[in-house]
Amino acid sequence: MQALIVSLRVRPAERTAFLTAIRADAEASVSNEPGCIRFDVLADPDDPNRFTLYELYRDADALAAHRATPHFASWREAAARVLEPEGGQTNRLASTLWTREAAGGVAGRLAAAGPVVIRAAGIGVVDRGGGVTTRPGVGAPTVRGCGISSGTTRFAPGTALPLHHHNVAEQVLVLEGAADVELAGTTHHLAAGDLTWVPAGVPHRFANRADHPLRIQWVYEGDQVTRTVEATGETVAHLGDRDRLGEAAD
Repeated sequence: MQALIVSLRVRPAERTAFLTAIRADAEASVSNEPGCIRFDVLADPDDPNRFTLYELYRDADALAAHRATPHFASWREAAARVLEPEGGQTNRLASTLWTREAAGGVAGRLAAAGPVVIRAAGIGVVDRGGGVTTRPGVGAPTVRGCGISSGTTRFAPGTALPLHHHNVAEQVLVLEGAADVELAGTTHHLAAGDLTWVPAGVPHRFANRADHPLRIQWVYEGDQVTRTVEATGETVAHLGDRDRLGEAAD
């Protein structure tokens, strides 16, 4: 993981504007970026105009993706107005030796504050390209630190995701339609109610070769999930900006 520690000195007259701008950036980062693990805004108890940001990202690529977002661009525009012109910001990168989120298991689950109700109306649909869409469930980006990731994916007729593997194990339940699933080189035909369990590192692929939609529910054994495409070797964050891999079923 990649940590970023930012020290900020705010113009006294711009403190309120600063708090508004940095809150917007922090909330958008943890809500909309799968690679952003934490974004804490800390106030100096001895100086009302000094602040520290503690940001934690999955890796350097996730940090770079953060810096390319519209909310970061909005923050930089605000920073030019609210920070002191001399010495208003210093950045330090750090490599993490241990974090609650990286530890996983019981320690990772403690990061979830308690029971959570997630309303369907508040969950966006991720367009994976090629007629494949996903609605996230429990896990990033809705409930961080809970130790799992879940959601549903809809495949339009004749669509698929490429052959790939994950860094964590995965269970899939077919909710609707019929699926062709390739597991470690063997293709299986699944109907609604059928399940699969795929250990980490095992290549697999779901495809919908039928003339009606396929909908699956997936649960990953972790909340820091990556996808590695077998054909290219490229590894992307699950549901990240580069995880737009929907294609035609061949």
